[in-house]
Amino acid sequence: GLRDFWNYQGHAHDMRQWTARALNVVDETAGKTRAGVLMSAGFAAYNDHDPRAVELLDDATALFEAANDTILILDGDIVVDCNSMALEMFRCSREEIVGEAPYQLSPSAQPDGLDSAVKGHDKIAAALAGMPQRFEWKHRRLDGTAFDVEVSLNLVELPSGSYVQAILRDITERTKAERSLR
Repeated sequence: GLRDFWNYQGHAHDMRQWTARALNVVDETAGKTRAGVLMSAGFAAYNDHDPRAVELLDDATALFEAANDTILILDGDIVVDCNSMALEMFRCSREEIVGEAPYQLSPSAQPDGLDSAVKGHDKIAAALAGMPQRFEWKHRRLDGTAFDVEVSLNLVELPSGSYVQAILRDITERTKAERSLR
């Protein structure tokens, strides 16, 4: 059933104010908490007694799943949820990605020579400390294929705890084109 409701005010990239509202629900069949996030400028305030709250969660889940970018929700270093684009990007099942650290889905070292686990942990720790992170990263699919992504990490405070929202965009073609111009 419905467990938590939160409201967060922040700023988008163009500095216009946005509002994010999310609902945490416990999936009674899986025993897992799923977070849905809605960003909007004009939704009315809902509370957990409002019958529209479940509809809002459905809307948030639809937006989460319809995103063109991969979205990972991290509890510390561990993926606790992801959208369907993550499964497509990493060519894996939800069970193969949830419970893993993002740097475990990476080569042992990044192109700059730094250890992926150390660098990844540092980026996630900075995001958890409230410092948004944006950087390029080399990931590896479960079949071993390496690919380039742009990563954005942001802290999300929910009543159930602090999480990192990771948004990944495949930039492999762009980086290939940039290398060919050099």
